[in-house]
Amino acid sequence: MLSGVGDAEHLRKIGVPVAHHLPAVGQNMEEHLGVYLHVACKKPVTLYHATPHFPRKMAWMGIQWLVSKTRMGTSSHIEAGGFFRSASGKRHPDLKWQFLPGASDEDRQLLRDGHAMMLHCTALRATSRGYIKLRSANPRDSPVIQPNYLATESDRVDMRNGVRLTREVLMQQALDEYRGEAISPIAGVQSDAEIDAWIRQNASTDYHPSSTNRMGLRVVDASIMPNNVSGNLNAPTIMLAEKAADIILGNPAPPKSNALYLRSHVTLRLVPNFLAVTCPLVNCQRHSIAPRVKGEETEDSSSVLVSGCSVKMATFTNIPTAQLAQGLAPIGLRQYQPLLSKLQRPDLVSAQGFIDGKWVEAHDGDHFTVTDPATEQEIACVASMGGKDTRVAIAAAAAAQHQWKKTTPPVRAKLLKDWAAVISTNAEDLAIIGSLECGKPLPEAKWEIEFAVGVIEFFSHEIVRSSGFLISPTQSSQKILVMKEPVGVCGIISPWNFPYAILGLSLGPALAAGCTTVVKPAGETPLSMLALAKLAEDVNFPPGVINVVTTPREKSEVVGEVLTSSPDVKKITFAGSTQVGRWMVRHSSETVKRLSLELGGNAPFIVFEDADLEEALDGLIRSKFSNTGQACIASNRIFIHSFIFAKFAKLVVKRVQTLKMGLPLEDGVVLGPLIGPSTVNKVAGLVEDAVKHGAKVLVGGKCSDLGKNFYEATVLTNVDDSMRIWNEEIFGPVIQLSSFSSEEEVVRKANDTTAGLAGYFYTQDVARIFRVASELECGMVGVNSELVTHVGAPFGGVKESGIGREGSTEGLEEYLESKMVCIGGL
Repeated sequence: MLSGVGDAEHLRKIGVPVAHHLPAVGQNMEEHLGVYLHVACKKPVTLYHATPHFPRKMAWMGIQWLVSKTRMGTSSHIEAGGFFRSASGKRHPDLKWQFLPGASDEDRQLLRDGHAMMLHCTALRATSRGYIKLRSANPRDSPVIQPNYLATESDRVDMRNGVRLTREVLMQQALDEYRGEAISPIAGVQSDAEIDAWIRQNASTDYHPSSTNRMGLRVVDASIMPNNVSGNLNAPTIMLAEKAADIILGNPAPPKSNALYLRSHVTLRLVPNFLAVTCPLVNCQRHSIAPRVKGEETEDSSSVLVSGCSVKMATFTNIPTAQLAQGLAPIGLRQYQPLLSKLQRPDLVSAQGFIDGKWVEAHDGDHFTVTDPATEQEIACVASMGGKDTRVAIAAAAAAQHQWKKTTPPVRAKLLKDWAAVISTNAEDLAIIGSLECGKPLPEAKWEIEFAVGVIEFFSHEIVRSSGFLISPTQSSQKILVMKEPVGVCGIISPWNFPYAILGLSLGPALAAGCTTVVKPAGETPLSMLALAKLAEDVNFPPGVINVVTTPREKSEVVGEVLTSSPDVKKITFAGSTQVGRWMVRHSSETVKRLSLELGGNAPFIVFEDADLEEALDGLIRSKFSNTGQACIASNRIFIHSFIFAKFAKLVVKRVQTLKMGLPLEDGVVLGPLIGPSTVNKVAGLVEDAVKHGAKVLVGGKCSDLGKNFYEATVLTNVDDSMRIWNEEIFGPVIQLSSFSSEEEVVRKANDTTAGLAGYFYTQDVARIFRVASELECGMVGVNSELVTHVGAPFGGVKESGIGREGSTEGLEEYLESKMVCIGGL
């Protein structure tokens, strides 16, 4: 009697009775896209293949006869297997490997007689758009197949990681005695593009009738026992997958059935982010619907055949498979978990969004990669959310708003203080996360954490002091009072360059005021906000108060449209470019939202003739090179009085030449990478344009040999307003020097810009201090100091540099509405 294993609803719909439903690896195992990596061996790796040819051939014929008569006596040739996660922060395994000693390549051209071994690396897909569906209850009817792998970047990244990892596994010490020359892929296949091309040429999609997954369903014998023709080579893998899911997810044991007896043969070793499985000998047979589908998108039903019974000889091998599996764990952690291995609390790295107090995947299951800009290595793969997910997050925030609004200021203050305390406790881990995803030198990342903690603590105190006020009425029978109430649901869109600081300046006052939030962190740096959300969960913020929608840059506009158009969102807080800020103003006007915008800058830095030059030099270096020049308040146009220009220029060049550029976590590094190739191209283009129009390069002026995202610290002279670099925000490590002769001239030049965020000047003249500070058209002015960010001070700009203020009591008012209440008849 036929019965089904897989999706119960579908099988019942086509009239197939269901014996047992297996949910797969944490709902993460689907039809697999696999590649085989082969290694030729110096000697046979199995006892069977070490046997002389004639006895081996006779033994094989005997086994074939035995199987044909009894369906017994066969075994899987898989000696070891494992499940692991390709990227830090993933919730479930998404790659599987199987070690097959004595296996030959598909066409049997390269490797013969078992003098080889291979690893089969497989991507497991939770939400692929591919599918395989049965047409009827007849197992011999061709199913409809639509594989759709390698269509998304997350698929490609996972397979690249799998190839690199399995190639390293084959080089382990446990295999030194046997390993010969690596056959496929060749050593020259190293870059992402080369591995992608190799995968496209060699990968295949295999379908098996006993596979259990969400994509498609098989008709098989109910028991999946090794003595039945419907047994399959992958049956033990399915059982291991189920056990892996139990361990990783902490689930109780699933219902017992005869399909799960194989567990008695399995040894499992759980290590962080990796599950090693050794399978000494598992008996089963192979009876596969196994089309080999190449390429990216194919529909193929005509080539699907029931293959009959294919026997694999037992591989009683001397290779220490337990040692092989155990050795895989540190490889996975070292090469593919560079972030997790550095943290005291790896759970701070999440691959999912955070909505209504739950960690969730994107509704379509898509992911995007987060890379370390210094090494260009993937450090995480995060849920790629879109419009539908954003609407769900807004609904959660709106539902929570009513109750959150009712909480008293002391209650909210206590939560904020607890949150600030746990952030401070985990500051080292948070700094590492921010440093790796942003490329910021570690000391700067630590300072940013301190600042965020200070801001959150400030608002925890300020909300308790915040109050309404009374107004003198015009009639004696009346009382007029003004009450302060939260604005409502706030959409917060944070930048990549200072994720912790800006989130502190926006989330701190919003939560203190009683507003619920939907946060969209930058696609380059989502891990920082997800870590903060995890810590907010630790201190028991109510569900729906903080919601995090993670999305890559290419989906940002979709998310922004939902936030700006939703009538449930009452306020938008955005920090980023002026161009996007204008977009926010236009799109928010339809629902007349309140806006707080912190946009681009073009800060002047003025050194007058009476300035302390060493003090001015220190201030210039700090204000220009913080975060490698990627700061909205960074000095952009440097004006030096003509009396001291030559002397100061020499001091600048000498100091710049001492600045260490390198990996953000290295000691003594001042300059890290730029965030990505587009930023590098922009900076390089600005310098090239300046040189083309007469500027002179004193130092730097080119990309660094450290990597494609590194640009050397650069000093330019002979710069004027005809050049792009004068009029545009640089966002890179470039100092442009120009001279001036009078106070009136330099103030005019400093104000000759559409931006007005920050400005700096150095002088010892007290009267000039008050004159110039008053004349400069910017929201923040640093006098004999480059530090204009203070916990209790308002942060924001004028002109096209933004609307509103962050920080200080003014920052709290941005999230409060004033309600006038007039009481008569008194």
